[in-house]
Amino acid sequence: MAAARGEMFVVGDEHQRGAGIRIQGEQQVDDRLAGVRVQVARGLVGEQQRGLRDEGARQRHALLFAAGELFRIVTQALAQADLFEDAARRTAQMTYDLKFDGAPVFFSWPSKGETSLYPYDETEIEWAQGDLKRFLDDILRRPEARNVYIVAHSMGNRALTKSLGALLTEKPDFKSKVKEIILAAPDIDADTFKREIAPALVTSGCPITLYASADDFALQMSMTFHGYPRLGAGGQNRVVMPGVETVDATGVDASFLGHSYYGSVRPVLSDISGILHNGWRAAQRVTTLSQTGVPPSAYWTVKK
Repeated sequence: MAAARGEMFVVGDEHQRGAGIRIQGEQQVDDRLAGVRVQVARGLVGEQQRGLRDEGARQRHALLFAAGELFRIVTQALAQADLFEDAARRTAQMTYDLKFDGAPVFFSWPSKGETSLYPYDETEIEWAQGDLKRFLDDILRRPEARNVYIVAHSMGNRALTKSLGALLTEKPDFKSKVKEIILAAPDIDADTFKREIAPALVTSGCPITLYASADDFALQMSMTFHGYPRLGAGGQNRVVMPGVETVDATGVDASFLGHSYYGSVRPVLSDISGILHNGWRAAQRVTTLSQTGVPPSAYWTVKK
């Protein structure tokens, strides 16, 4: 039985959507399932064991993805295996769709994958914070990692925002390396983020983009469960605050859950591309966004 909760993977992309994997963590699962995860990873991203130094060394760029939880009715073993596979596929697909010429990196964790076991996932993501912080430190301390773009999805935002905020406070030299923090459909209590989490991220000076949607059924369920609005909710529960550029993606995703638009809907991908390739702030991305209001109360909506 493995001891630590949390997985750390580096995948590379050259001519295919993925080539290479490095595993630096263990999950609390049996050896058979661990072997399945490694086998799945090799099938997805190739057999070569290459790390950040090799993949993306030419451009010195890294795209880091912190996976969210699963919303599927499956068994525990399948949920854990599927989350790894899903995170690997999403990372590789985003890298391909965004034409990102650098090292794709992702962090996954053991989601149960059942809505009835949502509280379990909340405990697991809390446990994963320490692993993610060590992973971020491992990436950011490398001299070859000069431009790091971070994308977190759903509950993955809980571990990412807290661990990154703490790390940047402890090691301020890392701030210049983080070129963008993208919070996609974050399943975080909105007021908790504003009061307790955002200050460390905002004062770091790192650019932050929040993608939210009122059509996100997964976050609607989360709000019903918790009784309070989530950070990733758009519309009347939209969060607008200094230091964070809020992009409301309401109306762009026609899928049932409406929870994965950041990596599957072309207008949102085009908007993210403007961040990664050009370093444009929201006010500059006029082909993909419409602005409402003026700073510091401005927010943007995705053009359909």
